[in-house]
Amino acid sequence: MQKQEIYFSKIIFVQHEHRGNNYIQINIPEREFSVQTYKLSLDPKAKYEMPTTVYVDKNTKIDLVAPAVKVSHGKNGFVPTLIPEECDEVCTFSYGSKVNEDVINKLKPFCNALDFQPYLNKKDYNEWARYRDEYTMYFYGFTNSHIPYMFFDMTVCHENCPTEKLWKELCNQLIKPNKKLKKILPTIS
Repeated sequence: MQKQEIYFSKIIFVQHEHRGNNYIQINIPEREFSVQTYKLSLDPKAKYEMPTTVYVDKNTKIDLVAPAVKVSHGKNGFVPTLIPEECDEVCTFSYGSKVNEDVINKLKPFCNALDFQPYLNKKDYNEWARYRDEYTMYFYGFTNSHIPYMFFDMTVCHENCPTEKLWKELCNQLIKPNKKLKKILPTIS
């Protein structure tokens, strides 16, 4: 019996670092590959500092100072109040290209959405894991079928998970051969 296949039509990897986000996208039917890098930008209006306490556990706390703006509005009786500043994402790098059919054919065996389904809510992988220390990573996969989009948190690396296998192949085929992308994106070793 032949294995059933439903391929992702769009795949997005998001790398979240303390200074911003990287978005790596591949559109398989259109054979398009793109990378955008965004830096988090604080609004220069932030003229105040707002002390904040973060509790790590019962006995440990960290005192932080966050940028803030002072606002007055009707909900608080027009009393000036400090609110934490929100960050904007500013695009610092953008790259896009067409992907040749040979590369798509090399990626396709790693893009069968049915191979990802058993891992959707899996908690125990029965293997040693390693962590991505410098960034967190997320996977979003979309199909043109009855399967809804799939989301995986890839902060913990599970070597046998299909998201890791696809990321490794994507790095080998599209990121590592490109000198610009190789400098910008954290990849696998």
